[in-house]
Amino acid sequence: MKRISIIGAGSFGTAIAVVLGGKKYSVTIWAREEEIVKGINTNKINPSYLTDVKLPDSIEATRSLEVALKDSDMVVFATPSHAFREVARKC
Repeated sequence: MKRISIIGAGSFGTAIAVVLGGKKYSVTIWAREEEIVKGINTNKINPSYLTDVKLPDSIEATRSLEVALKDSDMVVFATPSHAFREVARKC
């Protein structure tokens, strides 16, 4: 199974995760906020964005960029444009 990392857990990142996770890819989504990580990992819901969408079981979340990127076959950047450079430098 391909492993895909999504950097950004806003509406766009969450929507991409749902599509890819629904196709049975292993998806790790990176979020800055602990509340979002806990909501995704515990309830399979992003508590801040697309709150009415149940996330597939193949999606997990982390606050660690290192964990999110480990062994990824593909990385999708879904950060807001104003944060893209800052986050990309950390990757």
